[in-house]
Amino acid sequence: MKKLLVAVVAVIVALSCVAAMTACVDDAIEPPEGYSVDGRKLNEIYDIDEYERGEYLVPYEVITDSFMGKSMAEKYCVPTVKVTKSDDGFKLAIYIVDPSVMNNVRLVEGETEIHGSEVNEFGYDGYEFEVSRDALDGEIAVRLFVSMVMNRDTNFGIKLDLTQAKLVA
Repeated sequence: MKKLLVAVVAVIVALSCVAAMTACVDDAIEPPEGYSVDGRKLNEIYDIDEYERGEYLVPYEVITDSFMGKSMAEKYCVPTVKVTKSDDGFKLAIYIVDPSVMNNVRLVEGETEIHGSEVNEFGYDGYEFEVSRDALDGEIAVRLFVSMVMNRDTNFGIKLDLTQAKLVA
């Protein structure tokens, strides 16, 4: 009986891994067309340090040693984040494809978890965090809860490609 239970669990885990590997989010968020308040053309790449304000969609790379963590992050996290620059500093929004599978997103600095505010933009649920400008250049540690298969927190890093920051507002 014990062997049968182990075999059933192994099959479920294997099928979950295959599902996670085969169903990835192909589309990044599509920026709107038009012009920003300061006259810049939307959906164009800009240097986020060149202007005082702006909202940008930025692609990122998932960084982790865990095959399962990487495949889950690539499947259930939208492959772009939003970086907002304002007089108050910088904010980073991470979007989730299916919040019933992944939720409770936090950033991690050392042993401290940083909780963000929940947002719903571009048709996705997400979490927005206040971050420093320096944090945007390095690897950002992310922790979130995965309810499918794992039913626990998982950790991974993201590295933003700021050279591809597209203006959205």
